[in-house]
Amino acid sequence: MGCGASKAPVSHADPLKRRESVDLSGVNLSGAISTHDAEVVQKLVDHDTNPDGKELLMKSCDVETGMEIVWPESANGVEEERGKWKKARARLLRTAHRIGAAREALNCPPRHVMLIYNPISGGGKSKALVDDVVVPIFRMAGVDFTLIRTEFQGFCTKYIKTLAVGSCDCIAIAGGDGLLLEAVTGYMDHSDTPGLMRQSPLASIPTGTANAMSHQLHHAESGDYCTMVGCAALSCAIGGTSRVDMFKVSDNGSKIPLYALSCFGWGMAAIITEKAETLRKSVPKSIRYDVATAICVVKTWPLSVAADLQYKETHDGEWIHDKDFTVGNFLASNMPRLGPKHIIHSGVAVDDGAAGIVYTLPTAKKVDLWRANNKMKVGQALSDAKGWESAVFTEFKIRVPERNETNSCIMLDGDPVPLLGDEIHVEVLEKALPIHHLPFMLKTAADPGTSEATDEIDHIVKALREVGGSAAGARSSTSPSRPIPTSLDGLSHRRSLASIPKPEVLPRRTEKGMGKVSTCPDGIRIMSRPLQQVT
Repeated sequence: MGCGASKAPVSHADPLKRRESVDLSGVNLSGAISTHDAEVVQKLVDHDTNPDGKELLMKSCDVETGMEIVWPESANGVEEERGKWKKARARLLRTAHRIGAAREALNCPPRHVMLIYNPISGGGKSKALVDDVVVPIFRMAGVDFTLIRTEFQGFCTKYIKTLAVGSCDCIAIAGGDGLLLEAVTGYMDHSDTPGLMRQSPLASIPTGTANAMSHQLHHAESGDYCTMVGCAALSCAIGGTSRVDMFKVSDNGSKIPLYALSCFGWGMAAIITEKAETLRKSVPKSIRYDVATAICVVKTWPLSVAADLQYKETHDGEWIHDKDFTVGNFLASNMPRLGPKHIIHSGVAVDDGAAGIVYTLPTAKKVDLWRANNKMKVGQALSDAKGWESAVFTEFKIRVPERNETNSCIMLDGDPVPLLGDEIHVEVLEKALPIHHLPFMLKTAADPGTSEATDEIDHIVKALREVGGSAAGARSSTSPSRPIPTSLDGLSHRRSLASIPKPEVLPRRTEKGMGKVSTCPDGIRIMSRPLQQVT
């Protein structure tokens, strides 16, 4: 993970006013939920218009400078990608507008999302996606948010592990699998892990390369990159969570366990990951792992790594011992696929407490490996490919009799990790992590007045009810109603400075520990609730 320039966390409580409120004068929100929800949905359907038209859906601002972004007609690199996002972005903001209206109609309590993002993740597209998609969705949905830019590798772990419980309602991670892994480690190293998970569940906003977990959590008819990012941001605005499995990885050469959300690899899988890391700056991210695979298969295969293997097929089962386990490649995944089509093992699910194991024997041919890799991309499970064996474990131990360059590294969620000892212990922690997910399928088209729009509004109201919409946990009658924006003029359309509360001095993480930073410039960005750190 790269490091951005030193930046202060900035918080936003959007000052923009809704020009047209939802008229609920004839709706009684107490009593039988089903009947009154139907009335609320009908009111929201009637209100489902876009008062600002095209202008509403096209404007965007740089989250760090406040400058309006001009959409390019033709450009290169990231700017060209921005042009491709227009249609998907408009569709996502339509749903965010509906969420904002529903939150207001149901008198939902305020939500504060802490967004930690790596600006250079995804080949530099991460910051553009935060500017153009994530932040506008939060603003449109009426969600307060704090922006925190990563400053060094390991920043996310250090920040989260000392965060006070109750500081925010959601910790959203915008980056790749590596940054998400840092966040999970921060949760698990926290002094009150259960409390932090309960008060501030994790959200994965996939602005990196692989984004395996996000493909399991968010579903849309359109599988494009922008829509997947938007679905994740919408899930933060709604607040619903699911519990997923994760790996706990213990190295007997280290006292500190590691955690992974999607996969563990050893042998050729780890070697390929090491090679891919060296190609990060020279090869486009879309083909980096393919290039690394080709190089390693040609130069390294046939590969033979021997180990003493112990494993359990069920959590309460007996240990099974294989003293002469020899493979060329070993991959474990706690989810069926590692991407939109990359099926590893169809016999496991993201929340069943088991890992699908696929491995090749050293006698496998190079052509079989290459064919399996290509077929996996079009939907064939790696566990069914020629030359591959498969199993399902809940826990396993690998002891390396003699370390060398082919067996002294493992792969966790796509990142290479050196093996410090001679034994690695991997456990699947069943439903150990609460994480935000979008509880409905995002249709490609849901224009106002269509049945798809009505269905979507109905799903939104039900989802908000499930997370405590207007029942327990709703704002008291004395609490001020937070305005929900209907314009995306962004930071250039703001109140006079005299009407904005003075920003608080925010703590910032540095490699040396806590430090203080200057207040937000010109009072443009203000705190809705200050973040607190554990002292």
